[in-house]
Amino acid sequence: MNTSTLRGKLSDIDLRLLRIFIGVAQSGGFAAAEIELNINRSTISIHISNLEARLGMRLCRRSRGRSDFSLTSQGEQVYHATKDMLDYLDGYRNQINAIESQLTGRLRIALPDDWLEMSEACFDLAPVIARFREVAPRVDLQIVTRAPNEVDFEILNGKADLGINTVHIKRTGLEYKPIFEHQSFLYCGPTHPLFEYPEESITEEVITRYDLAASSYKVQPSTYDLISMFGNQAEADHMEGCLLLILSGKYLGFLPDYYAEAKAAKYQLRRLLPYRFNYSAENSLIIKNGTQANAVVNIFINELTSAVS
Repeated sequence: MNTSTLRGKLSDIDLRLLRIFIGVAQSGGFAAAEIELNINRSTISIHISNLEARLGMRLCRRSRGRSDFSLTSQGEQVYHATKDMLDYLDGYRNQINAIESQLTGRLRIALPDDWLEMSEACFDLAPVIARFREVAPRVDLQIVTRAPNEVDFEILNGKADLGINTVHIKRTGLEYKPIFEHQSFLYCGPTHPLFEYPEESITEEVITRYDLAASSYKVQPSTYDLISMFGNQAEADHMEGCLLLILSGKYLGFLPDYYAEAKAAKYQLRRLLPYRFNYSAENSLIIKNGTQANAVVNIFINELTSAVS
């Protein structure tokens, strides 16, 4: 086995190869990493081979398909060690940039892709961004929008420094700071049998006879208890998908109040038994554990906390 060159100093080449390795591992294979890294597959393969040679170990099992890709045992260990190192370097960079109040660098904020609709009814983030820009004018801002079930993973995977999202389950490695709450209610579309049903005849028993459009991701236990009252269910990973199922006339579905109010008049949605079929959801600022020492992130958190209070 070759002697590892990484036992000495880390070169810029080593860091670049390690970042490519992290990108391949997080993407799930060489083919999937092409778009993420903006490098063609053959070049990625060469870089990984070079890294394996420099480390003196095999990092991954190669295959043509994404589903068969996997890291070796050593590859798993190198992945976690490299992630820790790169996270530390990112934090160190931001701390150095804060010296003499000359804050530079980049702040990446992950938001659900329905944020503008949410912010109109719940919390306006624009003034917070404006104040942050005044305090740290040399920091580059990047807004990353994802489906609600993907926001947490952007932070966990180091692709975002912080995020704001509805909390369904709290994930290990993340810290959640509550900001505001919203409620969700049950709706049917204009072609559903319950749309013309007399109000006095709509009961819990009647409602739960019908199929439900539910979230495809995990929800908090109290919400699950409510959803599990229904039998047959279709799944959607986003509210647009849930709304489409509701409008088919074949499903009932829960929609957040801020979202449904904007759609109710346009699509003639009917809210059903709101005192029984509703649940509250907490929306939180989300950061990775240990991010508190990051000066850029701390400034944004302070501005956000001031706005909330």
